[in-house]
Order: sequence, then structure tokens, then C-alpha cells
Amino acid sequence: MRVLKIQEAQLLLKKILSSPKNYDLKLNNGIITGSDDEISFRFYKESEKASFEVTIDGFTFVNNTGEWNNAMIMLENTIRKMERELDDEKIEEALSKLKKYLSSEM
Repeated sequence: MRVLKIQEAQLLLKKILSSPKNYDLKLNNGIITGSDDEISFRFYKESEKASFEVTIDGFTFVNNTGEWNNAMIMLENTIRKMERELDDEKIEEALSKLKKYLSSEM
């Protein structure tokens, strides 16, 4: 794998955090993945060290300076917030359907 410079990695993280809904973020077994039309990325831990891996045009770049633990926590919180928002939307939609159903029966 090729090295992802810390400056580039930080800029990409900033971009991801500024518009997380654009990256189809997922959390699975402590690994955070995301992608858009041009790139895919993942954050993962190997023992105590966290890594940030980016794939673009078939090439994979990685930065494992160990500075990604806080980034992973921020992204995990962002993913959970987005999941709660989605759940809230589904609940609101269900309540709306229930109200519509009840009003049509009378």
C-alpha cells in the first residue's frame, strides 16, 4: 500500500465530517467504512493503532500514524446520530400513516 500523507488524510477527514451523509457511512465490528462516487475509505484499529485507508482509481493509500482514535470516535458518534435521525423519520412516517388510516375510517 502507498502512504497517505497526514495533511491529505486530515483534509479528507474534514471533508467527510462536514458532509457525512454524502459518504454512505457504516460501522461494523469497530471498522468504519464509507464511500462516494470517487473514493472509498475505512478506519480500523490493529491492537492500539488506528489506520485510515483510502482507495481511489484502484489505488489504496494508508495513514497509520495512530492519530485516528479521536477521528474514529467522532465518526462513530456521527453514524449513531444519523441512525437515530433515520429512526425518527421512520417513526414520524409511521405515525403519519396511522393518522391517515384513522381519519379515513371515520
